[in-house]
Amino acid sequence: MNILALDLATNTGFARNYGPEPRTGSVSFKRPAKSPVGFVFDKFNDWITGQEPPELLVIEEPHMRGGAATKIGVGLWAIANCGAFGIGVPILCVRARDLKLTFTGYGNAEKEDMIRMAKRRGYNPKDDDEADACLLLEYAKEFYKE
Repeated sequence: MNILALDLATNTGFARNYGPEPRTGSVSFKRPAKSPVGFVFDKFNDWITGQEPPELLVIEEPHMRGGAATKIGVGLWAIANCGAFGIGVPILCVRARDLKLTFTGYGNAEKEDMIRMAKRRGYNPKDDDEADACLLLEYAKEFYKE
């Protein structure tokens, strides 16, 4: 099964088990100073629609801490869900706590713990966003027993 895993944020981590290199990484959708939040959504939409469609999209549920980060996370989550639905791609949404608990044994694991666990799984993440995406991919592969 071709899986695309995304850790959605202004700096979005991605991991996939198909397609061209690189198969993992992170993409920045940071907006220029004083530009509207729609800039982030527009750039993300351009990026995601340019990806080879997967057979399954796995994404982390947005964090509900409030503020701009929450608004952006929810917006990216909505765009990803809408796009996947529009082309018939099923979506697996994973809570951050569940992802951390699965790979570290702690629901409140630190970013460094997640990076370490992704490395143990054979990945070489450059940041915590990429590490989370790699572990989301592993979670989905286990969930679907690939």
